[in-house]
Amino acid sequence: MNALEILEQVNRSGGHLWAEGETLKYKIPEEACSDDLISAMREHKPELMQVLIDGQPAPCIDQSGDLIIPFNSTARYHWWLEGSLSIKEIRGELKQNLIL
Repeated sequence: MNALEILEQVNRSGGHLWAEGETLKYKIPEEACSDDLISAMREHKPELMQVLIDGQPAPCIDQSGDLIIPFNSTARYHWWLEGSLSIKEIRGELKQNLIL
């Protein structure tokens, strides 16, 4: 089983996976959460994390100069959550990484 097959199986079961920092989080119905699935998720964690992170929209600065932070972006950009980056830090990171 590869990362995409794992995601498909989790989605079919009504569950979902998401990346929170370096942690792979999941919510899967108990009847669908087999030892084999958990083992496959552990084995393919790097690939799963990459797929999940690549699928998350990143913050950007629009043409008018406003900072846009999508709600479904990585939690580190949610400035209202404790432990996340401040708006100033997000702007600095965007400029530094040229994610404009």
